[in-house]
Amino acid sequence: MRILLFKPKGVSDSITPVLGLGYLAAAARQQHEVTVIHGIKEHIGPERFEGRLRETRPDVVGFQVYTHDLAAVSAYLEVIKRHRPDTWVVLGGPHPSAAPGPTLELLQGIRGFVIKGEADRSFPTLMDRCASGAFAATPLDDIPGLVWRQDGRVVENPMRWIEDMDSIPFPAWDLMPPDRFPPSPHAAFYKKLPVAPMIASRGCPYQCVYCAGSITMGKTVRYRSVENVLEEVTHLLRTYGVKEIHFVDDNFTHKRGFVLKLCEEVLRRGLRFYWTCPNGVRLNTLDEELLGAMKAAGCYALAVGIESGSQRILDKMRKGLALDEIRSKVSLIRKAGMTPIGFFVVGFPTETREEMEQTIRYSRGLGLKRANFMLFHPFPGTEAYRWIKERKDRNGLLLAAPSYAEVSYVPEGFTMRELKGIQRKAFLGFYLRPSVLWHLLKDIRSPRHAYYIVRRVARWMGGTSQ
Repeated sequence: MRILLFKPKGVSDSITPVLGLGYLAAAARQQHEVTVIHGIKEHIGPERFEGRLRETRPDVVGFQVYTHDLAAVSAYLEVIKRHRPDTWVVLGGPHPSAAPGPTLELLQGIRGFVIKGEADRSFPTLMDRCASGAFAATPLDDIPGLVWRQDGRVVENPMRWIEDMDSIPFPAWDLMPPDRFPPSPHAAFYKKLPVAPMIASRGCPYQCVYCAGSITMGKTVRYRSVENVLEEVTHLLRTYGVKEIHFVDDNFTHKRGFVLKLCEEVLRRGLRFYWTCPNGVRLNTLDEELLGAMKAAGCYALAVGIESGSQRILDKMRKGLALDEIRSKVSLIRKAGMTPIGFFVVGFPTETREEMEQTIRYSRGLGLKRANFMLFHPFPGTEAYRWIKERKDRNGLLLAAPSYAEVSYVPEGFTMRELKGIQRKAFLGFYLRPSVLWHLLKDIRSPRHAYYIVRRVARWMGGTSQ
């Protein structure tokens, strides 16, 4: 069959190869013809989608769906209904994993399925069934994570996580060459282009109430072998001239021995590339020896999830960190000669104005080179989302937001304008300091890179303010 895997056009700060679609393409094209289209990179919104459908003539369209993509995906589905009504549609990704039933509702009037969790095995199996027509006569309950309608009722198969990570083919890099993407990586900044994202592990064992990582990837951290990871690194360096790798794992440093062996092998093999962990690592997994090994192997920056300067809020988030420990670990990153980058959240349920101010003051006293101040977003499937829904919004206002820069939750006692004002104050207070601003400016690599940085700044400083 002809399969189109599509990343919806939406409001995004990063324009990078989509690893999830790349993995599915690699798995499915052993039996089928696969095309990958990045709607953001190629500026393909619903109004241009019909043209791509005519060009590719897909039998199946698979969408990667984040919660912020729901309105856009609905518009793309309307195009499919009008112009290719016989096309199968498969919805997967974080939002379908967290809310499979409601996601399936989007497929009213469309032949389609939802896949929750890892789809590396499920998706190609489903494609084979669709191609042969066997699904009509064969039960679908052997396909992990599949959600579909049967005789008017919703059926959800249990998920199964892939244990042997080395058995998963590398992403189909030839369908999304990293050297053809703009200078707008996940981390915003980089040392040298081209940049390629990679993952070495999947899963998250932690209990943070705001995060859906364990829902989409499981609670057990499963690692690829060092040999497997470096085989992919070598392929990227030699085939696409990649100069920098961004490991976007949720828990890259969770297994200390893996990281030490990886660093040792990078040096032993004489591999030369910059790398960083822009998705954030757990501070309590870091120590002086580990950071020294990472630095020696080419790691130059680490993003860390700090979240709050209030111990009460950290405890309510179930972050498992103390303020003194955070300060100590950030100091170790600086001591190792790497750039520390902090992630913070404002507007968490029950958070007071004074606690938000504590976070702003705390962020400025840690010696961070960069920081991001995220408004709290309650994602389906998380414990924080259940808190808000159980209160039936009596203590806060739950909103649909098209991006992370917009307000999606307004705590009791605040307005949208006030929340955006606090966020702007946090950004301006952090970056409008001569030493921080100087480091920021000197890390801009080109006029085109500057364009994408300015675009990010405008998005985060603007947004909803009514």
